[in-house]
Amino acid sequence: MDEIKEKVSRLSPQPSSHRPQVKWFSGRGITLTHHFGEMPVSIKGKNNEVLGVTNFGRDALGAVLGVELKKKLSWQGVRQAETEFYLWQSSSQYPFCQVITDMKIGAAYFVEGVNPEGYLVLCVRVFGSMEPLYNFMAELINGLPSDLNDRLRPRTPSSLPVSFPKELSAPLRIKPPRHAPPHVERSTSLPPFIAALKLISEMREAEDDIANLHDVADWPEYSS
Repeated sequence: MDEIKEKVSRLSPQPSSHRPQVKWFSGRGITLTHHFGEMPVSIKGKNNEVLGVTNFGRDALGAVLGVELKKKLSWQGVRQAETEFYLWQSSSQYPFCQVITDMKIGAAYFVEGVNPEGYLVLCVRVFGSMEPLYNFMAELINGLPSDLNDRLRPRTPSSLPVSFPKELSAPLRIKPPRHAPPHVERSTSLPPFIAALKLISEMREAEDDIANLHDVADWPEYSS
C-alpha cells in the first residue's frame, strides 16, 4: 500500500493545498450495516485500505475508494472485490470505487450511470499492468471536488440508490427468488427461537439450491 500511495501521489498534478480533504485508513474490521426490509445485517469490512473524506474518520459513510491487495488474483478474489464494492457503495454517501490488485494486474469496480429501468450500471475495468491502474486511481482522486463536507446522500441505507444484482459473475451464483414468508401460527407453547427456526425451515423449502462447484475449485487444496 505504501508503494500504491506513493505512485498515485506522484501522478497527482494538483498542489496539496487544492486536493480534496481525504485520507487513507484500514478497511479491515469496520462494521457495515445493511437493511433487507426491516432486518438489519452487519458485515465486517475486509478492504486492506480505504480512502475516505477526512471529516468522517473511519466511518464508511465517507468512503470514496477501496483497495484490496492479493498475492495472486483469482476468481475468488475478484468475487470478493465485487461484493465489497456493493457493500461499501451502499454504505457511503459518495460515489465509491473498489480496486483489487496483486501489484501486477488489477481491476476496478465503479458505477457508470443509470439504465432505463432505474438500476445503477456497474462498470468493471481491467488493467493489464500497474501504471494504467495508478493513473486511474490518481485521476479519480484528482476529480473529486475540493469541498466534500456537504452531505450528498441521505443516511438511511434503505433510501440509497443501490441495487444488488440477481447474479454475481463467474463463478455463477444465483440469488434465489424471493417468496412471501409462510404464515406461522403463533403458539405460546413454542419458545421464540423454535418458532423462528420453524419459519426459516419452511422458507428454505421453497428456495432453489445455490451451491456451486466452482466455489470448491477456487480453494487450492481442492484444485488439481
